[in-house]
Amino acid sequence: MWKLNKPVIAIAGSIDSSLLTRFYESGISVCLSVIPGVQTLEQAMERSQVQNNISYISQQIATFLSWPKK
Repeated sequence: MWKLNKPVIAIAGSIDSSLLTRFYESGISVCLSVIPGVQTLEQAMERSQVQNNISYISQQIATFLSWPKK
């Protein structure tokens, strides 16, 4: 459980699934990747794609924060 009983959201460009257990054990509530699928760095840095990725991660955070609290 978190020290202050607050959720901790980790946001990364991509997440190595082999590290998720370690993240959760350290107190992270949820790990989210800002990139929803496979993209090259060049694709991810295109202005329209950045806007899409920000919209995507914003929706993911809103969904997480709307989950019922335990």
